[in-house]
Formats: sequence, structure tokens, C-alpha cells
Amino acid sequence: MTSPAEPEPAGQRIDRSTVLGDVYQIGEVHGDMTIHRAPRVRSAYLHQVRRIAPERLEDREEELEELAAFCTEEGHGPYAWWRAPAWAGKSALMSWFVLNPPEGVDIVSFFVTARWASQDDRVAFTEVVMEQLVSLLDTEMPPFLTETTRAAHLLGLLDRAAAACAERGRRLVLVVDGLDEDRGVVAGPETRSIAALLPERPPSGMRVVVAGRGHPVMPSDVPDHHPLRDPAVVRSLAPSPRAQVIKVDAERELKRLLHGTGPERDLLGLVAAAGGGLSAADLAELTGLDEYEVGDQLRGVAGRTFASRRSRWAPDDLPDVYLLAHEELQRTAVGFLGGKRLHRYREAVHGWAGRHRRSGWPEGTPEYLLRGYFRLLQSTGDIERMVACATGRLRHDRMLDITGGDAAALAEITAAQEALAAQPEPDLLALARLAAHRNRLRDRNADIPVALPAVWAALGRPVRAEALARGIPIRHWRTEALIGVAAATAASGRTEQAVTLARDIGHPEAMLAVADETARRGAWHRAVALARDISHPHTRARALAAVVRRMGTGGSPEEAAALLDEIEGLLPQATDLISPVRVPAAAALAAASAGDGARAMAFAGQAETLLSTGYSAFVPERRADALIHLVRAWLASGDDEAAASLMGEIETIAAGADSVASRVRLLGDLAAALADAGNPVRAAMVATDADSLARNASGGDAALAAAVDAWIAVGDRGRARELAGMLGEPHLRASALSVVARACAEAGDADALPLALRAEELSRGAAGGSGEAMALAVLARALAATGDRDRVTALAARIDGLVNRVGRSVTRATVLIELLRALAATGDLTRAGAIRDLLAGIPDPDARAALCGDLATALATGGDYKGAERVVEDVPPRVRFPALAATCGVMARRGDHDRAVATAARIGGLFERAEAYGDLLRLAWPDRPGHAAALIGRIEDLAGRGVNPVEREAVTAAVAHALAVKGEHDRACSIADGLTEPWARAGALADVAAAIGARDPARTLQLTGAVEEVIDEVHAPPVLIRVLVTAARAAVALGDGDRALTLVARVADENRSAGLSRIDDPFDPGARRLVDALAELAAAVPAAPAQALIAQAFAIWHWSTPLCGLARVDPVALAALADELPAGP
Repeated sequence: MTSPAEPEPAGQRIDRSTVLGDVYQIGEVHGDMTIHRAPRVRSAYLHQVRRIAPERLEDREEELEELAAFCTEEGHGPYAWWRAPAWAGKSALMSWFVLNPPEGVDIVSFFVTARWASQDDRVAFTEVVMEQLVSLLDTEMPPFLTETTRAAHLLGLLDRAAAACAERGRRLVLVVDGLDEDRGVVAGPETRSIAALLPERPPSGMRVVVAGRGHPVMPSDVPDHHPLRDPAVVRSLAPSPRAQVIKVDAERELKRLLHGTGPERDLLGLVAAAGGGLSAADLAELTGLDEYEVGDQLRGVAGRTFASRRSRWAPDDLPDVYLLAHEELQRTAVGFLGGKRLHRYREAVHGWAGRHRRSGWPEGTPEYLLRGYFRLLQSTGDIERMVACATGRLRHDRMLDITGGDAAALAEITAAQEALAAQPEPDLLALARLAAHRNRLRDRNADIPVALPAVWAALGRPVRAEALARGIPIRHWRTEALIGVAAATAASGRTEQAVTLARDIGHPEAMLAVADETARRGAWHRAVALARDISHPHTRARALAAVVRRMGTGGSPEEAAALLDEIEGLLPQATDLISPVRVPAAAALAAASAGDGARAMAFAGQAETLLSTGYSAFVPERRADALIHLVRAWLASGDDEAAASLMGEIETIAAGADSVASRVRLLGDLAAALADAGNPVRAAMVATDADSLARNASGGDAALAAAVDAWIAVGDRGRARELAGMLGEPHLRASALSVVARACAEAGDADALPLALRAEELSRGAAGGSGEAMALAVLARALAATGDRDRVTALAARIDGLVNRVGRSVTRATVLIELLRALAATGDLTRAGAIRDLLAGIPDPDARAALCGDLATALATGGDYKGAERVVEDVPPRVRFPALAATCGVMARRGDHDRAVATAARIGGLFERAEAYGDLLRLAWPDRPGHAAALIGRIEDLAGRGVNPVEREAVTAAVAHALAVKGEHDRACSIADGLTEPWARAGALADVAAAIGARDPARTLQLTGAVEEVIDEVHAPPVLIRVLVTAARAAVALGDGDRALTLVARVADENRSAGLSRIDDPFDPGARRLVDALAELAAAVPAAPAQALIAQAFAIWHWSTPLCGLARVDPVALAALADELPAGP
């Protein structure tokens, strides 16, 4: 490692016309603003190592030679573990070695110690080591690190750094000292140790040196085959005589201080009680001494008892902090101080923190109170104060000001949740408050436009870009935004950084985008390699086609022909379930670009065949999307007549679309196809039609936003910007401005920066009070379930005061519908008319359909069936299923079974209709046997009408479930066992087991065992999670709580493996099923495990979702939560 460069200033005041450096955090922009710059990281950690290292290392020549040989010579294993007792000089040896590495070795290091606040766990380890690695690689720190992603980012950076060192003929070495002081090592399965993060197979010749005391306890999370478990890696270190002299002197001086003057005792007591990390100014405030007096006292004994280190968060702006000079001194001081004096000093620290809290955590709040203090609370088990810190809004806002992110705040929340969940009787109210605050932090980026992060990447701000993208809470939008960032990063020439990001995203479209942009820059061979790296055949084929298109006629004809052969070979495997036409259409475009007209015509013909066979029965807009691909293929192939015919059909479909916005979108897609085909005049004409339609019809902002896309597609940024300025809803205007800004950035237009700033300003202001209003509405519904009408009414008044501040009409409608669902239980449907008027103005048909379904459910719950049916009629037929299913379920629960069946019969999809009939059957049996038998007949009829194998298997599984509900167990089991697809068989067996339940315990037990046998063949996480949840419900029905909890634990494991742990996306179906199952199981098991289940639900999901479970388990806590939200500072 080289010495770190001087860091750049943390922030500066600028006007809106000038932005310099990498900007990674911004608030709302009104006039001038303060931005935080994010230069490439230059690790300051060596400054800390220098403060550990002795001025002179004596009598360690032999050990240094052995360390050098281990790091430089071949024939050694990847690990060496040096062990010695306390005061042996381990840290002195390791710090000296880090500062004086052998030739050809690059060292990154971490010194584990509880004396330095926040330097003794895996969070600190990953943060410090990653900072050094990105400095070594001359790249940026990965943004938005979470408990879920931190380890993966660390291992990825170790791979890259080790490979980079090897390419330069050097070796990367990781040194970790004090492994025995890791605070993450605890008894039992909850251990999350630093040792477990060390790579099992260090890459590219990397070596790892660890040091610690003799006979350590191996952390339980270290795998059995990890090299640290191999006794051969251990090397004993003899104590240094010099270290023993230092020990005697330091302990003598410590005893003198303990019996010294009042100020000496106080300084020692406060530093020891706080766990280190207090500055001279902090100690002056705590003791009443002048700061210079504190400095004199500390400098007088600094060589023996006290040590200093730089601020962790702002080393150039904040003062140095003090700690005891050795871990043993810390332990000895705490022991000598004893219970009473230690308590008195800690109470002084608590009082100091309380004063800052009451002042609102003002600017200038000491770093210790924002960083080290929470660790003190953790180490002393002060859960009440931990929760207070972790739910402090103003405190976390101050931390954001200093650090530029919420990672530290989120880590505090996680730690507090874990501490509470480990209690025999978890405080569910505190857990709910923590979860609510966690979601407040997540909501900071809720309305960031999907296109905006790519703008910042194109402007050369990749850190800001990725941080914005990762902050988007809805998963598929977050993925789309990250793909845009990867593409823009590749377009700017940072190919390897883009590849790393694409692999981290894990979606095949990400690597396709990177390969496309890499080919655009002329790096065709690298682009081909990236395309071939994609495992999905249809995406790989499209990526190779994109590369051939970029090559055009400028590449080798032989290479182009070979790639076209490769694409053709992939076509039989490239079964794209979303749009099968895309792959051969892309191949036609590639062939035409390569000058192979005959082959282009052949590929286009294949696409035409697929269209005629696969899309004839599809809804019109899906068919139009496929037609666009085929139009592109025929235009590229030169068959203008065939293209014109298809364009006529697209225009016909557009004319009959459900909404003006959909019509404008289809015209925009057509304009884009014409522009790409080199027909700018016709493209502009179609874009003009789209513009006129958006301006003159009643399409609202959504239609205008679609017209913006049309103008961008034909290259007219001026008209696009004009339309964007006309949008009324802030979030839509922000999205439209982001699209324009991205086009400007790609064109090198200086307008990109001010447009991006304005888009971000609008998006951050768009949410208004939506998060709080929605939380209160969900809380009201949970309270309604307990019959607490007074609190529901009080919450309704608070929501009415917040909802008008919400900018997005969709969000406003969502809040009001959720409130209506709460009030429906009291018969209050007075808000329904206003909500219907609001929904009528929402142009997006899908959003409007979903909201209409919720409104219909609320109206049916309140007994207004006719109103519910009128609302459903407003929903387009193609998206009517959720509304109809929800409405018919409410009707059946209220006893109107005939009306419920008639409503279900209007559902279009066979499987969806079968599901609805099954739900009605469960409500009808056993009280209405004739009704149940008729429903089974309907489901069996649907099974015989399935048009493809997937649909037939799904509906047949529904038949098995229905028969089990009715009591025909033998027949149900036979049908379920006869299904051929593992996902269908596992699902049916689980459904049948849950339906039979306690009626036939032996059979239910047999079925759950069969589910567990087949479950490993189910690979789709959402399906797997649903099956496990259903099997857990069957175990609950048998009274087998332990088995149910085991199955739920596996659900949680699958959730984590699917990337669903600690969910940001409130609409993720897999995690939602998990939380629903946790709440259901909580209602069926005794109080203690029930509390643990609800605690787990709060830890992994949007805080509002487990509230109904909380209502059943602890209604008093729910009422208290209603009384205190929103939380104070």
C-alpha cells in the first residue's frame, strides 16, 4: 500500500450552475445548495496503523523474515495464524509489518480492538478493508451497503484486487490482528464473525495473515473446511521482552492515575467507561475542565496509558479522539474502577447524550454520540437506549449530513432489532417502532425516477448513480435503474466496472446492456465474450445479435457470419416466454446490419411465423408489442410492404387501446422503430401524431409522459423538454425530465446536469407525507380488526390532514383506499365517492385496475355490493382478475355465495378463475355441501379446457386442492401425486395436506413428508416459498409447532438465498407470503413463540405488514403504537 493522498474537502457551497466532483447525496434544491463530493477513496487507515506501531521494533528480525517468506515465496499455503498471549507484542509486530511490506507485496489490514469505538466487528472490518481495496484499485466504494450485500461486495473486491496485483507481478496480502477480540463471536448460531468473512480459497495467489491469542474459540459460523480450522496454519509467537517492559510501565501508570488527582481519575474513568472515542473537547464538556487542561493531562501520560486516533467519519474536519493504549489496559481499568465508579461515569456519558438529544442533535454534535455511543450501549446491553438511538429521526438525519448515507443508521436499527428479538419476550412495540423508522430511511429515495441514476453515470458520477439506483425500494424498478447505470458506465469506457456491476445485479439484461455498449465503442471481441457469458439462451442470442448490429459492415464478414450461425443455433433454445418474437427479430436486424439480406429475410420470416401461431389469442397490446419487433425486422430486411401492413395493425390496436397513454406509448414505439430503420421523416410524423393525441385527448400526465418518450426516440430533445415541463404530477415530471436528461448526457449536451438536478429535486419532494399517511392507514386497518373504533377515527382525522400533501394521485388513492378498508368495518363508506373520482383521473390502466380492485373490496366489506360491482366494471377486462377475485371473496365471507360465484365466473384466465372457485369452496365447505360440489364441477371443467401444459397442471392442482377441502381425500391425493411438474406436484401436495389437516393426521403427516421429498426439485423461489408456507400451515393444523417453525426457518433461508432478506420492496410476493405465514403461525402457537414470529416479521418486511399479526398477539402494543406515531426525535 502506498501512503494515502490528501482527501478532498467534504463539501462546499455552490450555485446551481456549477457542480464539481462526484456528488453522492443531495436534498431538495431551492436556489443554492450544499453538496458532498465523493472523490475516489484514498484510505486513511494507515494513519491508524502508524499509531499502533512502535517507534522501533526490537528483536523481531526472525519473525519479520518468516512473514516476508510466507508472503513472497511459493510453496506456502494461503493462511498463517500467529498466536501469543496478551502483551506479547503481536500488534506491534503486525503493524510494523503492514507499514514495511516486503518487495512485491500489497497489504490491506484490519486491527480488531474494542478500545476504538466501532472497530471490533464484521461491519467495521468490511468497511475498513473495502476502503483500502478500492484505494488499491483506484475505484469507488460500493454504495448503499447493507447487511445482505456487504460480504458479497467485500469478496468481490478481494477477487479484483488480488487479480490486479497478480497481473502486475505482485501479491495481495490481508492482515487481520486481534481476531480473538471480535465482538461478533457469541455462543450459539447467532455468531457473525470476521473469521467467517475471510475467503476459504483466497484468489489469485492471495495470502492471509491473522493474529490473536492462544487457544481461541473457533466461531460457529466458520465452515468446517475453512483453512482456519487446519492446525497446520498455526504459528506460535514468543512474547517480546520489550512488550513485557511496556506492560509493567503501563500498568504502574494506570494504577497511579486511579489514585491520582480528581481530573486524572475523571479522564481515565470517562475514557474507560465510554470505551474510547472521546475527543479533548468531549472530555472538557464532560468534566467541566478547559479543553487545554484536558490536552495537557492527556499529553502528559499519552505515551503509556492513552493513545489517540483520527476521526473515522471526517478525519480532516473533526478532532482526534482518545482511548486506552492497550486492550488489557481497558480491561484492567474497567476492573479497577469497579461497579459504582464505572456506573457513575457511564451515567455522565448518558446524561451528556441526553442533553444533545433534547437539543435535537444540533450541528457540531460530537462524533462519539453518533458512532461510538451506540456501541457502548450494545456492549452493556442497554436495549432501551439502543432503541431510542436507533429510532432518533434527527440523530439519523445528522448522521446523514456527516456520512452522506444511511448505512450507519440502518446498522443501528438492525442491531437493536436483533437485541430485542433475542429476548425471551421481545418488546413488539419497540420492534414496530424500529421497523417503522427503518422504512422511513428507505423511503428517502422512494420516488427516484428509474432513468435518473443512468444520467449521473453518464455524467461521470458512478457512485452517485449506483447509490440512487440501489435506494429505489421497488425491486424491478431498482433492477431496471441499475441496468441503466451499468449500460451508461460501459458507454463511458469503464467496461470492467460495468461488468462487475452487471454481475452483481444478476439479471441477464444487465450483461446484455453492457455487451451492447461495449460493442458500440468498437470493442467487439470483448463484447462477444460478455454476450457468451450470459447463461439464458434467449438473452445470449439477443446480446450476440446486438454485437453484430454494432459491428455492421465494419467488422470481418467471416466473424459476422460465424456469430449469425451461433445465434441461429440458439434459436431452438431461445424460448422467451414474454415475447418469443424478440429473438428472431433481433437476429434479422443483426443479419441486415451485416449485409446478409437473405438471412435477414429468413429470420424475419421465422418471427412472422411465431407471431401468427403464438400471439393470435393474446390481448391486443401484448400483440402490438410483438408486432413492433417484427416491424423492425422487416424494415431492416428491406420488405417495406410487409412492415407497412404490420404498422397499420399497430395503429389499429393503438386506436382501440384501454387508455390514451397506452395509445401514445404504442405510437412512440412505432416512431422509435422507424427512426432506428433510418426513416426520420416518417418517424417524426408518427411522433407528431402521438404528441397531438397526448395534448388534445383526456390522457392526462401519463399520456404527455409517453409523448416525451416518443420525441426522445426520434431525437427531438427540444420538443421532449417542452412536453416534460407541462406535466403536473411531480413524480411524472421528474421521470420525464430524467429521460430528457439521459438523452442530453448521451449527446454531450450541457443541459443534462441542470435537468438531472431538477428531476431529483422534484422526486424528493413528490412523496410529501405519503409514507406517514400510508403507515397510519395500515395501522388504522389493524386497529379496526381489534374493534378499536375510537383510535381508528382519530387516525382517520390525522390521515385526512396528511393526504393532501401527497403529490402522486396513485399514492393518494392508495392511502385513502387503505383508510376506507379500515373504516368499512364501522360502516363508514363516505369517502368512496371522492376516491372513485380520484381513480378516474389516473391514466395508467394497470395502476387504476389494482386500485379499483382494492376499492371494490373495501366497498364489498362495507356491504355495498352494487358499488363494488360498478367499480369493477370500470376496470379493463384484461386486468380485472384481482378486483373480481377480491370482491367475490368478500361476498362469500358475508354469506352471499351465489353472488360470489357469479362474480368469479367473470374472471377471464382459467387458472385465475379456478383459484377463485377454490377460495369460494373453502368458504362454503362444510356448511353448504351442494354449493361446494358445484364449485368442484366448475374447477374440473376448467381443467379440461387448459390450452397448454403449464395451465393444465396448474388447474389440475387446483382440482386436487378443492377435492381435499370437500373431504374426498383419496381422490385428491391421487390427482396431486399424478402431476408431472415438480412445482405443481409440490404445491398440490402441500395444499392437500393443509386442507386435510387434523381431519386425518396420519395422511397429513405423510403428505408433508412427500412435500419435503420433492421440494428440492422446485427451483423458482416464489413457488418454493409458497409451498413451504403451505406445508407449515399443515403442520400447525396437526399441532406440530416445532415442525411448522422448522419449515418457516427454511422459508427464511430461501428468502435470503433469493435476495429477499430484509425486504425493501413492499410488493415482493415471496416475502409477503413469508410474513403472512409468520403472522398466521403466531396466531396458532403459544405466546412466547408467537412473539418471536412477529418479531421476525418486523425484521424482514415493511413495518406495516405484520401489524395485523401484532393485533392478534399484542393488541395493547398496537394501541400504544397508534398513540405515539409518528415518532419524535
